[in-house]
Amino acid sequence: MVHRLLYELPLDRDYRVVFVRRLLEEVVASQQVMLARQGKAGGGLPAAKLIQLFQGELDRIAAWLDARPNFLVLDITYHQILTSPRESAHRINEFLGGVLDVESMAAAVDPALYRNRHQG
Repeated sequence: MVHRLLYELPLDRDYRVVFVRRLLEEVVASQQVMLARQGKAGGGLPAAKLIQLFQGELDRIAAWLDARPNFLVLDITYHQILTSPRESAHRINEFLGGVLDVESMAAAVDPALYRNRHQG
């Protein structure tokens, strides 16, 4: 689910949100590659400006979530999932009530799909 859609959820229910974070440099690079494959031009903003805008959005959603006691949030990074899939699956499973198949979750992680890595 895209983070912006969290605002649309009914507020009379309880939620558990697994918020997967990725380095914004990688997000911007990935979007640029996707647009190039589609033969589309980007918005013309420099990467640094896009990163600044995205970070602002993430800061706003984090503050919004913090202000709502009916939203429990597990923050985990994309990098953690790729480098420690079993540990990440275990954390997610515990957060969601302990009823998931941790081994199948960990086995589904494919580090070969990790493209557009930030070199820094």
